[in-house]
Amino acid sequence: MHDNFNNEKLTALSLIEKNLKYNWDKTLVKLYSKDVYKNVNTQLQKAQKWLTHHLEDATLLYTIGRLYCHDHQWLQAKHYLEKSINITPEPFVYHLLGYVEEQLGHKEDALLAYRNSFVS
Repeated sequence: MHDNFNNEKLTALSLIEKNLKYNWDKTLVKLYSKDVYKNVNTQLQKAQKWLTHHLEDATLLYTIGRLYCHDHQWLQAKHYLEKSINITPEPFVYHLLGYVEEQLGHKEDALLAYRNSFVS
């Protein structure tokens, strides 16, 4: 049962990647980081490649930040989430930034990010 679930996750990842190759869709970009489908580093490498063509895409920057969260690379996650916010401030990005700030032990910054998640 567990292997079947992993196979389904890999199939989903493959479908997302194939679709994004021909049809850039922000919903799929966001979905790409919802879970670690195979290896977070592999997903990060793929998302970083996409950045060369979609440098100012706030959703892609958020996605990369979320992938770094899956890998507990909090400073990298913060960097990409802040870049995303600078382009398009979205409540869900501020919320994740608040979580990242908590992980870094930055309580005041975390509170500010959480507050902004309600204001945006």
